[in-house]
This record gives sequence, C-alpha cells and structure tokens, in this order.
Amino acid sequence: MKVLFLLSTAAALLVGGCNAPRQTALGARDPADPRARTPAAAYRPVTGGYEAIRPAEARDWREMNRRVAPQTEGR
Repeated sequence: MKVLFLLSTAAALLVGGCNAPRQTALGARDPADPRARTPAAAYRPVTGGYEAIRPAEARDWREMNRRVAPQTEGR
C-alpha cells in the first residue's frame, strides 16, 4: 500500500512538473527586474485613523437585547 502511494505521488509530481508556468497577475513584467516602475511611497502616520473610545455607562442588558433582537409579529 505504501509503495502504491509513493508511486502515485511521484507520478503526480513528475507530471505536474511538465506543466507550463502560470501567468501571474503581473502579466509579462518580471518582479525581479530592478528597473521596474513602482508607485511612489507615501507617508501615512500609524495613528492617522485612530479614534479614542471611552468606556460607556452601564445599561440594562435585557433592554439592549430587546433593541437588537429581530422583531417578530404577534408580540
């Protein structure tokens, strides 16, 4: 059983190696090309979108559940 598994795995790897390489999303451009054009890097501060959130006051959890629960007819 192990021999059959090893043979089938080896055959799959050999056949898989015969396939043509897939075209990448980059098209014909080579990512290793040092002359490739790239967009300019822009500075964005790490805390640019930060918004302070303070603790809220405690509320009745039953009322909060009623407000967010789906509304059913007949109640």
